[in-house]
Amino acid sequence: MTELLAEGRAHPETIEYLLQFLGDAARSVTALAGHDYFAAALPDLADAVAAAYPVVLPLLEFLPADHAASRATHLVAIAKMAPLADERGNLAVLVADLATRAPGPRETWVYCLGELGVSVRGLLTDPEPAVRLRAALIHEDDPRSQELIRAALAEPPPPGLYRGDLVAAAIRTASDFAAIVAEACGLVRKDSWTGFDSGWGALVSFAFPERYSQRHPLTDAQRALLRAWGLRL
Repeated sequence: MTELLAEGRAHPETIEYLLQFLGDAARSVTALAGHDYFAAALPDLADAVAAAYPVVLPLLEFLPADHAASRATHLVAIAKMAPLADERGNLAVLVADLATRAPGPRETWVYCLGELGVSVRGLLTDPEPAVRLRAALIHEDDPRSQELIRAALAEPPPPGLYRGDLVAAAIRTASDFAAIVAEACGLVRKDSWTGFDSGWGALVSFAFPERYSQRHPLTDAQRALLRAWGLRL
């Protein structure tokens, strides 16, 4: 694959798919790092994808600009692998430049910069909801970010963001369930799906860390969530 790209022998219609394949492979390397079952296979996969990086990097600038944002996400995924740690600074400069002149959702460019370790705190007050929320997810330690994340649970997420990511961030940054009970109840009332997913299901799990018993009576926050869920107490 790398030879086809390096020698210009890859059909133009396949380049996007090849780059996506490399990006997905890199995400697997990062996500599965430390997993005993994949320990033997991951180093070879990481080396193969890392070897392709200098070949695919020019594609970010020299292919049609309308695909630059989606391509950037794959290049960033590759650069996040441990063998390419030294490449992230240069890629961040390139991505920051493209973000000012290439088309594509601004949220995608903000995501790429955040993944590369660039501070985007200045965008927490951006007029575009998707950009504000992406910046909030990148800097979830900021009190302003936590306020934005909690407030976003009450509405459908803007394009480019997923409710599960917002819920997970709200849970990570909450001192306890009572701190986000109002937002959680609003989400449960609006989410009619009954599966135990990454949305209200994760909130229920956070709200009930221990099995109910006489030794652990329901708290006011737990009661509020159950009432929002339609249970009569």
